[in-house]
Amino acid sequence: MSATATRALTRTDVERLLAIDDPRDWGGNLALRSDGIFRQEFDERLLATLTREERAAVLGDRQGLLLALPCSPAEFGAFAVAECLLPQRIVDRWLRWIGRAPAAAPEVAPKPLPRQRAQEMAILAALRNAGFDPLALPRPAPGKACPAKAGARAALPAMTDCVFDKAWQRLRNSREIGEGNPRPPTLAQTG
Repeated sequence: MSATATRALTRTDVERLLAIDDPRDWGGNLALRSDGIFRQEFDERLLATLTREERAAVLGDRQGLLLALPCSPAEFGAFAVAECLLPQRIVDRWLRWIGRAPAAAPEVAPKPLPRQRAQEMAILAALRNAGFDPLALPRPAPGKACPAKAGARAALPAMTDCVFDKAWQRLRNSREIGEGNPRPPTLAQTG
């Protein structure tokens, strides 16, 4: 953080920031004094010769003291933008640079998971919740449904059978699920 960020801005700071050569007449009828920035006072005889529109264009909507000095960097920035002395983007950069305004981090929403990948992740989560290792699913007995697949299907009632079966096949094809354990022995084999 620079020294400018920790203290108020004075006349000298304003002269340096805006590169003012003549503090008595700059920025379109502005005057810089040690106590502030003022709109110059005009000769009333000259103003009387102007139409209402011309008078408004010359004087603007504010008269007298426009910014009291010393002032904060944020107050100076707002004044510089309001008087069209500096563009907003320059003031914002300057305030960030001196440490008075936090850098606005662009809010980036996380990219949603593609639908098919979300379906696959839901099946993997259901398998793990049911106590199965997706890479080592038990082989089903001949003619019987796979208990892991049936358990995952039951845990995901919102997923249609067709969607579930396609997601299951994608997981098998990508080798994210597999039958790692040999088929459990049948009674005929043990007996």
